[in-house]
Amino acid sequence: MSAACRYQRLFLRESVLVFILLPAALVVTGCGDTESAPSPPSQAPVFKEGTHRAGPWQYEYSVANKGTRSEGYYGRLFYREQELATPGHVNDYYRTPWGPIYWVGKPPLMFGNHGWMASPLAREPVGQALADPATLADKTFAVRLKLLTADELGTPDGREHDRTVLDALKAFGLQQAHVQKDWFPAGHEWVTLHNTKRWGSLELRLADPDPNGTLAIMVRSTGDLSVDTTGRENPFESLLAPPMTPGTPKILPLPPQGATLQVFKCTLSGIAFDPLELFLVCQIEERKTN
Repeated sequence: MSAACRYQRLFLRESVLVFILLPAALVVTGCGDTESAPSPPSQAPVFKEGTHRAGPWQYEYSVANKGTRSEGYYGRLFYREQELATPGHVNDYYRTPWGPIYWVGKPPLMFGNHGWMASPLAREPVGQALADPATLADKTFAVRLKLLTADELGTPDGREHDRTVLDALKAFGLQQAHVQKDWFPAGHEWVTLHNTKRWGSLELRLADPDPNGTLAIMVRSTGDLSVDTTGRENPFESLLAPPMTPGTPKILPLPPQGATLQVFKCTLSGIAFDPLELFLVCQIEERKTN
Protein backbone atom coordinates (compact mmCIF):
# COMPACT_ATOMS: atom_id res chain seq x y z
CA MET A 1 0.00 0.00 0.00
CA SER A 2 1.35 3.39 -0.92
CA ALA A 3 2.11 6.06 1.65
CA ALA A 4 -0.68 8.20 0.21
CA CYS A 5 -3.31 5.48 0.80
CA ARG A 6 -2.15 4.87 4.38
CA TYR A 7 -2.37 8.61 5.11
CA GLN A 8 -5.90 8.81 3.65
CA ARG A 9 -7.17 5.91 5.82
CA LEU A 10 -5.60 7.40 8.97
CA PHE A 11 -7.26 10.74 8.25
CA LEU A 12 -10.69 9.09 7.88
CA ARG A 13 -10.34 7.19 11.20
CA GLU A 14 -9.38 10.36 13.07
CA SER A 15 -12.31 12.25 11.52
CA VAL A 16 -14.80 9.57 12.64
CA LEU A 17 -13.35 9.56 16.17
CA VAL A 18 -13.70 13.32 16.47
CA PHE A 19 -17.28 13.13 15.15
CA ILE A 20 -18.23 10.53 17.77
CA LEU A 21 -16.59 12.25 20.75
CA LEU A 22 -17.72 15.77 19.96
CA PRO A 23 -21.46 15.32 20.78
CA ALA A 24 -20.57 13.53 24.01
CA ALA A 25 -18.39 16.44 25.03
CA LEU A 26 -21.23 18.83 24.29
CA VAL A 27 -23.63 16.82 26.47
CA VAL A 28 -21.24 16.77 29.42
CA THR A 29 -20.59 20.48 29.08
CA GLY A 30 -24.33 21.19 28.93
CA CYS A 31 -24.99 19.34 32.20
CA GLY A 32 -22.96 21.86 34.09
CA ASP A 33 -25.21 24.68 32.90
CA THR A 34 -28.57 23.15 33.93
CA GLU A 35 -30.35 24.08 37.16
CA SER A 36 -29.86 21.73 40.07
CA ALA A 37 -32.75 19.42 40.98
CA PRO A 38 -35.09 20.79 43.63
CA SER A 39 -34.28 19.68 47.12
CA PRO A 40 -36.58 17.00 48.55
CA PRO A 41 -39.41 18.18 50.82
CA SER A 42 -38.66 18.40 54.50
CA GLN A 43 -39.28 15.23 56.44
CA ALA A 44 -42.52 14.92 58.38
CA PRO A 45 -41.97 14.98 62.14
CA VAL A 46 -41.70 11.62 63.85
CA PHE A 47 -43.68 11.60 67.09
CA LYS A 48 -42.92 9.33 69.99
CA GLU A 49 -45.86 7.83 71.80
CA GLY A 50 -47.24 10.27 74.34
CA THR A 51 -48.36 13.89 74.64
CA HIS A 52 -46.49 16.67 72.84
CA ARG A 53 -46.99 20.38 73.58
CA ALA A 54 -45.93 23.56 71.80
CA GLY A 55 -47.51 26.77 73.06
CA PRO A 56 -51.31 26.40 72.96
CA TRP A 57 -51.04 23.29 70.74
CA GLN A 58 -51.17 19.74 72.04
CA TYR A 59 -50.78 16.51 70.09
CA GLU A 60 -51.46 13.06 71.52
CA TYR A 61 -49.97 10.08 69.71
CA SER A 62 -50.65 6.49 70.72
CA VAL A 63 -50.05 3.00 69.38
CA ALA A 64 -52.51 0.15 69.90
CA ASN A 65 -51.95 -3.60 69.58
CA LYS A 66 -48.18 -3.25 69.40
CA GLY A 67 -46.29 -6.01 67.66
CA THR A 68 -49.37 -7.55 66.05
CA ARG A 69 -50.91 -7.38 62.61
CA SER A 70 -53.53 -5.08 64.09
CA GLU A 71 -51.01 -2.46 65.21
CA GLY A 72 -52.69 0.92 64.80
CA TYR A 73 -51.60 4.53 65.20
CA TYR A 74 -53.86 7.20 66.65
CA GLY A 75 -53.44 10.97 66.70
CA ARG A 76 -55.52 13.61 68.49
CA LEU A 77 -55.00 17.35 68.10
CA PHE A 78 -55.90 20.02 70.65
CA TYR A 79 -55.72 23.79 70.85
CA ARG A 80 -55.98 25.44 74.26
CA GLU A 81 -57.12 22.15 75.78
CA GLN A 82 -59.99 21.84 73.27
CA GLU A 83 -59.93 18.89 70.88
CA LEU A 84 -60.20 20.11 67.30
CA ALA A 85 -63.23 19.03 65.31
CA THR A 86 -63.21 16.63 62.40
CA PRO A 87 -62.68 18.72 59.24
CA GLY A 88 -64.83 18.49 56.16
CA HIS A 89 -62.42 16.42 54.06
CA VAL A 90 -59.67 13.85 54.40
CA ASN A 91 -56.16 15.38 54.23
CA ASP A 92 -57.30 18.83 55.35
CA TYR A 93 -54.61 20.05 57.70
CA TYR A 94 -53.58 22.54 60.36
CA ARG A 95 -50.30 24.42 60.27
CA THR A 96 -48.80 23.64 63.67
CA PRO A 97 -45.43 24.32 65.31
CA TRP A 98 -44.40 20.78 64.27
CA GLY A 99 -45.42 21.30 60.65
CA PRO A 100 -48.66 20.31 58.87
CA ILE A 101 -50.85 17.83 60.75
CA TYR A 102 -53.37 16.08 58.47
CA TRP A 103 -56.76 14.54 59.13
CA VAL A 104 -56.61 10.99 57.70
CA GLY A 105 -60.05 9.84 58.86
CA LYS A 106 -61.13 6.99 61.12
CA PRO A 107 -61.04 3.75 59.13
CA PRO A 108 -62.99 0.81 60.58
CA LEU A 109 -59.91 -1.41 60.65
CA MET A 110 -57.75 -1.44 63.75
CA PHE A 111 -54.40 -1.26 61.93
CA GLY A 112 -52.99 1.77 60.13
CA ASN A 113 -53.37 5.48 60.81
CA HIS A 114 -56.36 7.07 62.53
CA GLY A 115 -57.18 10.69 63.26
CA TRP A 116 -54.51 13.39 62.95
CA MET A 117 -51.17 12.40 61.44
CA ALA A 118 -47.94 14.09 60.38
CA SER A 119 -48.26 12.67 56.84
CA PRO A 120 -51.31 12.83 54.55
CA LEU A 121 -53.24 9.81 53.37
CA ALA A 122 -51.26 8.67 50.34
CA ARG A 123 -54.20 7.65 48.15
CA GLU A 124 -55.97 11.02 48.48
CA PRO A 125 -54.89 14.50 47.35
CA VAL A 126 -53.73 16.97 49.97
CA GLY A 127 -56.66 19.02 51.23
CA GLN A 128 -56.94 22.64 52.28
CA ALA A 129 -55.24 24.43 55.13
CA LEU A 130 -57.65 24.99 58.01
CA ALA A 131 -58.08 28.33 59.71
CA ASP A 132 -55.67 29.03 62.54
CA PRO A 133 -57.65 28.36 65.74
CA ALA A 134 -56.24 31.60 67.18
CA THR A 135 -58.26 33.55 64.58
CA LEU A 136 -61.59 31.80 65.16
CA ALA A 137 -62.62 34.14 67.98
CA ASP A 138 -62.88 36.90 65.36
CA LYS A 139 -64.98 34.80 62.96
CA THR A 140 -68.65 33.91 63.05
CA PHE A 141 -70.36 30.99 61.36
CA ALA A 142 -73.94 30.19 60.47
CA VAL A 143 -75.21 26.62 60.65
CA ARG A 144 -78.18 25.21 58.73
CA LEU A 145 -79.58 21.78 59.48
CA LYS A 146 -81.56 19.09 57.70
CA LEU A 147 -82.86 15.79 59.10
CA LEU A 148 -82.95 12.68 56.90
CA THR A 149 -83.75 8.98 57.22
CA ALA A 150 -82.95 5.99 55.08
CA ASP A 151 -86.63 4.95 55.10
CA GLU A 152 -89.73 6.89 54.16
CA LEU A 153 -91.40 7.03 57.59
CA GLY A 154 -94.53 8.51 56.08
CA THR A 155 -92.77 10.95 53.75
CA PRO A 156 -92.92 9.29 50.30
CA ASP A 157 -92.65 12.67 48.55
CA GLY A 158 -89.71 13.90 50.63
CA ARG A 159 -86.85 12.18 48.84
CA GLU A 160 -83.50 13.98 48.98
CA HIS A 161 -82.24 15.23 45.59
CA ASP A 162 -79.30 17.47 46.53
CA ARG A 163 -76.26 15.78 44.98
CA THR A 164 -73.85 17.30 47.53
CA VAL A 165 -75.89 15.89 50.41
CA LEU A 166 -76.21 12.48 48.75
CA ASP A 167 -72.45 12.33 48.20
CA ALA A 168 -71.87 13.06 51.90
CA LEU A 169 -74.25 10.23 52.85
CA LYS A 170 -72.25 7.66 50.88
CA ALA A 171 -69.83 7.42 53.81
CA PHE A 172 -72.71 5.82 55.72
CA GLY A 173 -73.56 3.41 52.92
CA LEU A 174 -76.64 5.33 51.74
CA GLN A 175 -77.52 5.87 48.10
CA GLN A 176 -80.80 7.66 48.81
CA ALA A 177 -82.52 9.34 51.74
CA HIS A 178 -85.85 10.87 52.75
CA VAL A 179 -86.33 14.32 54.25
CA GLN A 180 -87.89 14.44 57.71
CA LYS A 181 -87.14 18.11 58.34
CA ASP A 182 -85.86 20.43 55.61
CA TRP A 183 -83.22 23.14 56.00
CA PHE A 184 -83.62 25.34 59.06
CA PRO A 185 -81.19 27.65 60.89
CA ALA A 186 -79.61 26.41 64.10
CA GLY A 187 -80.13 28.61 67.14
CA HIS A 188 -79.49 28.54 70.86
CA GLU A 189 -82.99 27.32 71.74
CA TRP A 190 -83.74 23.59 71.84
CA VAL A 191 -85.53 22.33 68.72
CA THR A 192 -87.35 18.98 68.64
CA LEU A 193 -86.29 16.87 65.66
CA HIS A 194 -88.12 13.67 66.57
CA ASN A 195 -90.61 12.69 69.27
CA THR A 196 -92.43 9.35 69.37
CA LYS A 197 -93.37 6.86 72.07
CA ARG A 198 -91.46 4.17 70.22
CA TRP A 199 -88.02 5.82 70.21
CA GLY A 200 -88.36 8.86 72.44
CA SER A 201 -87.28 12.38 71.51
CA LEU A 202 -84.26 13.94 69.84
CA GLU A 203 -83.54 17.63 70.42
CA LEU A 204 -80.81 19.94 69.18
CA ARG A 205 -79.39 23.43 69.60
CA LEU A 206 -76.17 25.37 69.01
CA ALA A 207 -73.61 25.11 71.77
CA ASP A 208 -72.85 28.29 73.68
CA PRO A 209 -69.80 30.17 72.35
CA ASP A 210 -66.56 29.85 74.29
CA PRO A 211 -63.32 31.90 74.35
CA ASN A 212 -61.67 29.48 71.91
CA GLY A 213 -64.31 30.11 69.27
CA THR A 214 -65.26 26.41 69.14
CA LEU A 215 -68.19 25.74 66.82
CA ALA A 216 -70.49 22.92 67.96
CA ILE A 217 -74.04 21.70 68.28
CA MET A 218 -75.63 19.87 71.20
CA VAL A 219 -78.05 16.93 70.99
CA ARG A 220 -80.01 15.15 73.68
CA SER A 221 -82.57 12.37 73.81
CA THR A 222 -84.99 10.90 76.32
CA GLY A 223 -83.94 7.41 75.17
CA ASP A 224 -80.71 5.63 74.31
CA LEU A 225 -78.75 7.72 71.81
CA SER A 226 -75.51 7.00 69.98
CA VAL A 227 -73.82 9.28 67.45
CA ASP A 228 -71.54 8.30 64.58
CA THR A 229 -69.57 11.17 63.08
CA THR A 230 -68.01 9.57 60.00
CA GLY A 231 -69.75 6.35 59.05
CA ARG A 232 -66.38 4.59 59.41
CA GLU A 233 -65.91 4.56 63.16
CA ASN A 234 -63.82 1.81 64.71
CA PRO A 235 -66.37 -0.58 66.28
CA PHE A 236 -64.05 -1.14 69.24
CA GLU A 237 -64.14 2.58 70.05
CA SER A 238 -67.90 2.44 70.49
CA LEU A 239 -67.52 -0.47 72.89
CA LEU A 240 -65.05 1.48 75.00
CA ALA A 241 -67.02 4.74 74.93
CA PRO A 242 -69.11 5.44 78.05
CA PRO A 243 -72.87 5.16 77.45
CA MET A 244 -74.83 8.39 77.12
CA THR A 245 -77.18 9.11 79.98
CA PRO A 246 -80.70 9.86 78.67
CA GLY A 247 -81.37 13.58 78.76
CA THR A 248 -77.68 14.52 79.05
CA PRO A 249 -76.59 16.76 76.14
CA LYS A 250 -73.81 15.53 73.88
CA ILE A 251 -71.55 18.13 72.25
CA LEU A 252 -70.78 17.56 68.56
CA PRO A 253 -67.95 19.81 67.30
CA LEU A 254 -68.28 21.23 63.80
CA PRO A 255 -65.40 22.10 61.46
CA PRO A 256 -64.84 25.88 61.34
CA GLN A 257 -64.83 25.89 57.53
CA GLY A 258 -67.14 27.77 55.24
CA ALA A 259 -69.09 25.88 52.55
CA THR A 260 -68.68 22.60 54.44
CA LEU A 261 -71.11 19.74 55.09
CA GLN A 262 -70.89 17.58 58.21
CA VAL A 263 -73.17 14.58 58.68
CA PHE A 264 -73.97 12.83 61.97
CA LYS A 265 -75.83 9.55 62.25
CA CYS A 266 -77.98 9.63 65.38
CA THR A 267 -79.31 6.23 66.41
CA LEU A 268 -82.27 6.03 68.79
CA SER A 269 -82.71 2.60 70.38
CA GLY A 270 -86.11 1.47 71.61
CA ILE A 271 -86.65 -1.29 74.15
CA ALA A 272 -88.75 -3.56 71.95
CA PHE A 273 -88.17 -2.03 68.52
CA ASP A 274 -85.43 -1.87 65.93
CA PRO A 275 -83.20 1.22 66.26
CA LEU A 276 -84.14 4.37 64.37
CA GLU A 277 -81.31 5.95 62.37
CA LEU A 278 -81.59 9.69 61.77
CA PHE A 279 -79.04 11.55 59.66
CA LEU A 280 -78.35 15.10 60.72
CA VAL A 281 -76.84 17.19 57.91
CA CYS A 282 -75.06 20.39 58.99
CA GLN A 283 -74.19 23.11 56.48
CA ILE A 284 -71.53 25.52 57.80
CA GLU A 285 -71.07 28.97 56.26
CA GLU A 286 -68.76 31.76 57.36
CA ARG A 287 -70.48 35.07 57.94
CA LYS A 288 -68.74 37.98 56.32
CA THR A 289 -68.14 40.94 58.60
CA ASN A 290 -67.71 44.49 57.35
